[in-house]
Amino acid sequence: MNTCIFSDRSITVVSFFLFLVYFIYRIILIFYQHPDAGGVEGNIIYFIQRLLDGLTIYTNPERAPYAIAQYSPLYYYLVAGASKLIGLTSDDILSIYMVSRSISLFLNIIFIFIIYLTANRAFSVSKEKSISVAIAAFIFLEITSFSRPDSLNHVFFFLTLYVFMNGIKTGKPVKPTIIFTAMLAAVSIYCKQTSFLLPVIIGIWLLYRKMIIELFLFSFFYLVLTMVFILPVYINGELGVFYSNVVQGINNGISLTWFRSVILSDYYFSFGLLFVPTCIIVLYQLKKETNELLRFSYFLMIVLFVLLNIVSLKNGSNPGYFTEWWSLLFILLAYIGPQLTKAVSAIDKRIPAGIILFVFIIKAIEIEWPLRKMLTSISDSQSFKKDKEVADYILGKLPSDSRHTVFTNFNTADSYLSNILNKQVVAPQMDIIGLSTYAYKKFDYSDLIKSFKDGRIKWMLMRALGPQKQFFDIDLNKFELDTTMNGFNIYKYRP
Repeated sequence: MNTCIFSDRSITVVSFFLFLVYFIYRIILIFYQHPDAGGVEGNIIYFIQRLLDGLTIYTNPERAPYAIAQYSPLYYYLVAGASKLIGLTSDDILSIYMVSRSISLFLNIIFIFIIYLTANRAFSVSKEKSISVAIAAFIFLEITSFSRPDSLNHVFFFLTLYVFMNGIKTGKPVKPTIIFTAMLAAVSIYCKQTSFLLPVIIGIWLLYRKMIIELFLFSFFYLVLTMVFILPVYINGELGVFYSNVVQGINNGISLTWFRSVILSDYYFSFGLLFVPTCIIVLYQLKKETNELLRFSYFLMIVLFVLLNIVSLKNGSNPGYFTEWWSLLFILLAYIGPQLTKAVSAIDKRIPAGIILFVFIIKAIEIEWPLRKMLTSISDSQSFKKDKEVADYILGKLPSDSRHTVFTNFNTADSYLSNILNKQVVAPQMDIIGLSTYAYKKFDYSDLIKSFKDGRIKWMLMRALGPQKQFFDIDLNKFELDTTMNGFNIYKYRP
């Protein structure tokens, strides 16, 4: 009888405890009184509000409101649909935030269930270890998965891999599996654009294995279904606008500075330095295996890692890009666990389990500060009220049908104002325009510049602290200080 405190059952118990800690953390996050749970959440909410108002998601980024819906549409529609079902309107801002965060949490649970199925069924890992792997995947989710399209993308990205790997487990994927894989991959690309990696990886593998018929089937159904999804956009004459948002809108260029300060700092200099050598060990062990599933896993880990690092060179990338990669690493680590245990048995067979528990506990400690900050924020709900007072002041001076007349000239994540003034605001994503598209001249903003001069923009809001009346090289001298309220300087256009 195994009485070791690091047994599979013991690790599962600890895993459940840490899952409970993180789950409570995520529940509290739903009620978090701040306009950004991570990844500039307000940008997502803005386009959900547009749908609730009966408007289209995608607009011409070079015309008012100069908005850029950077993501594929499915998450926007999902949250907007759920919001409509419970009777919300675009003005129910805090409730929309809660719906989005709740749906993302629900999708995260589906994601880790798929992780469990992949470990338990595709790789025949024990139930106890599969549960621990799934919980590890949940704990390591980045904040960009807490209320953004990333949460939906994780589900379909990994579900695609699960179906494909289940298909090749016996040696060769059958035609229905190939078709179903293509369908899921096509859905994935409409969750988030980074899912373009799926047809690349699967296509290369099928070509490498000389499975030409399967490659043709996969390519045909993937392309057909992708076209089917985009057909309504084409029929409505919005294909150009769609392209401007989801392709040009994320074309922020390669930035080694961003990669160094975000990917290296937030990922590689933390757990990435543990994951990479662990992956090398896993791949070394997998190389000894000869069955088709493990050969594909070996190929997948290498190719996905290379492609993700290339994609992460893009300005605006984040460690969440690696979510599927490290989740797969957890599964493979559990699969080769017995081999590693034997390898270190001469020292102490409890070492692998001890390392796992150590990593779990460190991750649990990580949430202590944001949790304390959130609890303080929940008890102080003045942020939204203060922003609403500022918005009401401006709305009281505007005609009721006024649109696109207020310029919120500050980082979008700092305030609810872009959401409260969603009908009046121009350039609602100042983080994107200010840090990327305007600076890198991705779009023609001549109309935006004219609107500052000809009076179409009536009001400008800036934080009271810091430089004032500045936005790159645009002349804002026609805007005069009207009043200061709740930490904002309010400027009015005066000809």
